[in-house]
Amino acid sequence: MAMNQFDVPVLFCTFNRLECTKRVFERIREIRPAKLYLLSDGPRENVSGENEKVTAVRRYLEEHIDWKCQVFKNFADKNMGCGRRMSSGISWAFEHEEKLIIMEDDCLADLSFFRYCRELLHLYEKNEDVMLIGGYNPLGKLEEKTSYIFTPIIEIWGWATWKRAWQQYDYDISDWRERKVSACMKAVMDDKAINHYSKLFDYVYTHKIDTWDYQLQYLALQKGTFAIVPKKNMVKNIGFGAEATHTKSVPDYLYNESHEMNFPLQIPTSIKNNELYNKMVLDVYVK
Repeated sequence: MAMNQFDVPVLFCTFNRLECTKRVFERIREIRPAKLYLLSDGPRENVSGENEKVTAVRRYLEEHIDWKCQVFKNFADKNMGCGRRMSSGISWAFEHEEKLIIMEDDCLADLSFFRYCRELLHLYEKNEDVMLIGGYNPLGKLEEKTSYIFTPIIEIWGWATWKRAWQQYDYDISDWRERKVSACMKAVMDDKAINHYSKLFDYVYTHKIDTWDYQLQYLALQKGTFAIVPKKNMVKNIGFGAEATHTKSVPDYLYNESHEMNFPLQIPTSIKNNELYNKMVLDVYVK
């Protein structure tokens, strides 16, 4: 994909992993985004040597932006935790933009991912049935004629969305106090999956886990809106290991090789839930 200047803003979220950051940044550097948002959490006080690691990541980014672009930085002085840092950082970027591609430091996307996001951000910009464009497909490849499918089950290893969608996000999922299972959950999940996701939402609501993405999944299921999942996975997670916040080892049930998207995109004729994908992916996630 040859581009002189990529016109969709990119938000790059980092922490303390320099080698992962370098690889993902080099991929971003290939597209030369006109606007680059840099998000960084602060070091944890009780972790020896982390201040130096966080500083090294920030310095690397600042020293390697060698193309003409607008750079916006949001670097926390103290550690906010994964949930608060990511959610507040995305909100910060959306104070300035109507759409974003969001990359974390461990999500290495195929170069075609960026064109795919740009085209679909434009195509579904005004369509509130579509909430999110994902680049990750946990099943690897689908036997589909179209380039992507629609599902209420979100994936955030490389994704894009609009301000109109993010404005509905609630970190505290405050309306879960009534623990009301949505019509969408009942339509796409069996009782086992409903119980699984209800427990996750309980943990989020009571702040027993430090995360931000289950809240996004909650929003999709409450509103009955769709995420886009590509026919072929386009994002490889390179962050599995001891330094990871959540993913210490590669789960054997997740696909983790990236592929190139073919263009022109084969666009579905309608926006509708892919029941087969839902069943297959929930069989993976709900044990």
